[in-house]
Amino acid sequence: MPALRMAVVITPQHERHAVLTVVTDKGDLVLDNLTDEIESWDKTGYRWLERQDASASAWVSIETAPRLFAAYDANIPTSQTH
Repeated sequence: MPALRMAVVITPQHERHAVLTVVTDKGDLVLDNLTDEIESWDKTGYRWLERQDASASAWVSIETAPRLFAAYDANIPTSQTH
């Protein structure tokens, strides 16, 4: 499973934005060119739309943010793959 995965979010300013997520043993972190901070995905203030799947070969739509990373880690699909 790749440690780096792209994700698409909606910012607090209602803009579509791409970020890089990093899977770590301490949780998933977000690398984002809009901030100098490295934050946990749930601390960003973003609405999560989609993210590369565990194989990084397809995109998966996100239905609810709290299920975002738990669903990936458990290999439970959250929605249809694009």
